[in-house]
This record gives sequence, C-alpha cells and structure tokens, in this order.
Amino acid sequence: MDKLGILLINKPVGITSFDIIRRLRRITNIKQIGHAGTLDPFAEGLMQILVGKATKIAQYLTNYDKSYQVQLQFGIKTDTGDSTGQVIVEENLDYFPIDEDFLKAKVENLREQIPPIYSAIKVDGQRAYKLARKKQDFVMNPRPISISDFIIIDYSFPILTYKCKVSKGTYIRSLSEQIAEMYGTIATTIKLDRLSVSDSHIADAINLDDITSDNWEQFLLPIERFIDCPVIQLNEKQNSDYWFGREIQVPDQADADLVIVKFKDETKGIARVDKSVLQAKKVFK
Repeated sequence: MDKLGILLINKPVGITSFDIIRRLRRITNIKQIGHAGTLDPFAEGLMQILVGKATKIAQYLTNYDKSYQVQLQFGIKTDTGDSTGQVIVEENLDYFPIDEDFLKAKVENLREQIPPIYSAIKVDGQRAYKLARKKQDFVMNPRPISISDFIIIDYSFPILTYKCKVSKGTYIRSLSEQIAEMYGTIATTIKLDRLSVSDSHIADAINLDDITSDNWEQFLLPIERFIDCPVIQLNEKQNSDYWFGREIQVPDQADADLVIVKFKDETKGIARVDKSVLQAKKVFK
C-alpha cells in the first residue's frame, strides 16, 4: 500500500519550505511530497506536509484560518516587509503608548489589505516577487481579510509582540504595517511563528531533526484528521467501481459536497454524494 498522509512539521528559521520537502523526500524515499501552506525562510512554526497521494487534497486544506505570534519593530520599513529585506525608510520615534482594547478593535475591524509586493501572488500572469526583483512597476490590488483573537503579548518599545488568528490570504507582513499606520508610523515584521492551522497546533508538530528514515511513518497522520467531512467505507465491488470511475449507489448516505472514500484501511480518494450517488472527485491511483 502506498504511503499517504500528513506530517506536522515544526519549521525552523533560516530554511525555505522547499528545503523541508527536499529533506523529507530523502528521508522517506517518496518523491510525491508537497505542503498546504508555505512559510518564508525567516519564519518558523507549523507546516502541514502532504505525503504521497495526499498531495491531491492540498486545495481542500488551504482555506482554513491560521494563528501566529508576531514581533514587529516600529520605526523601520523594508522592501520585503520583514527583517530579510533592505531598509528603505527609517523614522526617529519617541515612545508612544498602546492601548490593547483600542488596537484589538481596530485590527479586528480590518476587512482588506494590500499584499506585499514580495509575494507569490500573480500579477498579469507573473509572480509579484519576480516583478519586484526586476524593479518593475505594478499594482497590488486589495484583498479581503478577516482577523480575530488579537492580543498583545508584550510591548517593549519599539518592539510589539502580538498574537492573532487570520483568514486565508492574510499577510502578516502587511498586517504589521497596517498596525503601524494606525499610529502614524511604519513597521517591519522581525519574527513570525505559525502556531496553528485550523485544529492542528504547533504542540503536535515534529522537529525536522527528529525525523529519520526509521521513524517517519509513526508521525504520518490520516487525511480524515484534517478534513471535516464524512468517511465512506466501500465494499469490494464498490471499490472496483470507484477505481474505474463508475457511479456508486449509497442510499443511506446524506448528500455531501466532500467525502473521504476508504476501502478497508486504505484511503482511495475523495468524492461527493448527490442524491444517493457517490461521484468521484479524485481517485488515488
């Protein structure tokens, strides 16, 4: 049986998300490995690594809220919005107070933001960061966002440490800049730690150095832990029909846009149920 599932990895600072995939390919001897959300090299924290045919469900894992702990530094602005970029503006600031209730209300009332130019968003078919590196002029359009559970962890001027939960598409680097704008100044994100993705938490993650070719399988988690949907168990004939893309009658199953399909202990794919008919969306061949 092909290995299929999700590894929760605690990404360290200083490496790319693809560095993790490259290393896990060597450890597992499996080429088909991806992720359900990247982290910048300067960032650390939780990553969901998809192993084997679990890569086919990436699109169903990217819509979840994520939570972060962040440090921003007031008074500096970099071209990337984080500590890896070039400082393009500096301001001499005097200490100013921050009222947590005021800031919480302002932040949680944000409904859109302009993403950083150094991002993977496509502009006219090209990645924004590639255009930015070429010093080309282009416009980043505002995107809808939602922020909740904002709290201040520490404020030691000019460093503000905060936590928050954000919707898909929210850029923390831009959020730190938005916070600074509320106080009429500038800021750059200097530390970023992803704490959770939906119901997965950093406490459940494994340090990359602790994974070996002998133990990695014990950390592999089933996809049904990460997708909130029904699981349908097939019999032998239904499994054959599913394999060949035939419709399957499931009279006792309620309609659902997404279900996980299993035969015995093996995940066979994902499907939908419409009027008691199981229709394959993805078959794990």
